[in-house]
Amino acid sequence: MSLAATHTLAAPLELRGPKYPFHITKEEERQLRLKGAEAVPSLVIGQATSFDEYARQLMIPSAVMDLARKAEHLRLSAWEVEAMRKHLAPAAEPGD
Repeated sequence: MSLAATHTLAAPLELRGPKYPFHITKEEERQLRLKGAEAVPSLVIGQATSFDEYARQLMIPSAVMDLARKAEHLRLSAWEVEAMRKHLAPAAEPGD
């Protein structure tokens, strides 16, 4: 059984300089711009008017938003903040 490699080019190479961006011609670009100008924006996705609406568009679960609202007014004492800092600080030596 022989595994001879045969390479064929899918399209002829253009030797006349660099291609237009995105490998399309200027005429194809013009046609795409014309079609894009006729496109109608979707009514489903609009500009969010509130943070809740923005969160819904991002599909953030409502339980997460409820927890964020509850934690918004949480205040910690100075010793609690210091304890968290010490607990979250990187260890000075392995095993600490």
